[in-house]
Amino acid sequence: MTQKRLFSRTQVSLVASALALSLTLFACAPSAKSTSAMSSSVTQTPDISNQSATSRPPQFVLFAFDGSYNNDFWEESLSFAKENDVRFTYFVSGVYFLLNTNKNIYREPTQGVGKSAIGFGGNSSEGLLARVNHVNVAFQDGNEIGSHANGHFDGTRYTVSEWKSEFAQFWQLLFGVYNNNRGLNGTSLNGLADDSSPFLFSRKDITGFRAPLLGRSSATDTALVDAGFQYDTSRTAEPTHWPYKSGGLWEFPLARLTIAGTAKRTLSMDYNFFMVQSHAHEDAAHTEKYEREMLQTYQNYFLKNYNGNRAPVHIGHHFVPFNGGAYWRAMKRFAQTVCHLPEVKCGTYSELQEFMDSHSKSELAHYQAGDFPHSSALDLPKVSSHIQELELSGNLEKVGTSTFTFTLDGKDFVNLKPAQVVVSWSLNGVVVKEGPISKVSRIEIETKANDTLRLSVHSGKHEILTVTKTLGDGTNAMPEASHESKALQGDQPEAHGFLAH
Repeated sequence: MTQKRLFSRTQVSLVASALALSLTLFACAPSAKSTSAMSSSVTQTPDISNQSATSRPPQFVLFAFDGSYNNDFWEESLSFAKENDVRFTYFVSGVYFLLNTNKNIYREPTQGVGKSAIGFGGNSSEGLLARVNHVNVAFQDGNEIGSHANGHFDGTRYTVSEWKSEFAQFWQLLFGVYNNNRGLNGTSLNGLADDSSPFLFSRKDITGFRAPLLGRSSATDTALVDAGFQYDTSRTAEPTHWPYKSGGLWEFPLARLTIAGTAKRTLSMDYNFFMVQSHAHEDAAHTEKYEREMLQTYQNYFLKNYNGNRAPVHIGHHFVPFNGGAYWRAMKRFAQTVCHLPEVKCGTYSELQEFMDSHSKSELAHYQAGDFPHSSALDLPKVSSHIQELELSGNLEKVGTSTFTFTLDGKDFVNLKPAQVVVSWSLNGVVVKEGPISKVSRIEIETKANDTLRLSVHSGKHEILTVTKTLGDGTNAMPEASHESKALQGDQPEAHGFLAH
């Protein structure tokens, strides 16, 4: 394999230091590789009216992937990163470096031997070797390799010792990939009877972690520090939240977003969009709509931060092309739109960590407050006819044997016109009632256990808010949580396409 030049941490540190010391806008001409989305209509001029002593930070944009199984996607994402001069962080799963026949080498701390919610590395030695090669290419090209643990079970209740076991096995599954996958003739995967690692990096180069299902606790933090990790990306926060350090770890949270033109809430992850937009079911008829909605949502997120306090933008995707690849296309278009704009750094989490380490608590407090010289407002071409994020929530309750109510709340309710906005009730996918929007809607309908009620607030074909609940198994009771609430939870095992392999 052709050896490519590695990006050293010294080089990264120098770049971060230069950015930190800069007191004026640095110029960065758009790359010739950028697309038409980066039109000349995007302009910016300096504004030095604010004479804060704190320099303006760069706008970090972090693109990360969880998983690592799909070799075709490895190739596609690596090609895109190289062609567009962006860097990704890949949080890889240890079980994907263990062939199915050898799965009993792994012992999940709570489920036992050979258990994984996302499968293992497949049946093909060639496929596993290709995955190893892709990881090496990623590292050589300046991307970062992080840990997504192993079996993808919820670690919220793991003890410290169970997390330590999970991390110890992660190192062993990854760096022991040759030895763990020995053939029948006693040789290792690469044909050599040795315990060598095939990777161009070592354990010390893996400093970041994202928990499966974002399932974490204080025990996670203790075990992470003990294992030598420097940062964790398993929390969530509002979009303008700056990272902070807790117990020796930098916390880089994913964002809680509102989908553009709607009141639908989600995390800044592809599977979460998939959950709230199409209830985690493929919907080929609306793939372009979903792509536009994600892209506009990401642009709203970026502009709010770039023109505000410059809090890092966190995007987390997977190796699965949900809704016909809508979210991967949206991510690529977003990267091509913003990554070559002035003062934008589409880098790895380690680069963000080094930037954070190079600044004092006082400086970081100024950043969180937006207390630094601001440039003039930046704008981007709109990709959707529905831009505004709405503050609106709906509560579906069962108030009698066959009576249900739907209550709307939020500051944007008063802006919804009954002549234009409709509330539709559906039972098991069939519309049973429809009428103008009101603060409280009511329906009398006979239901049984496992029936699904869905409320849709919409204007024509444009859906503003949905609330869906499935009645209790054997009880016909209304659950507290809606299907849509899952969009604010961590990535489910299905996000890794386990059923597909």
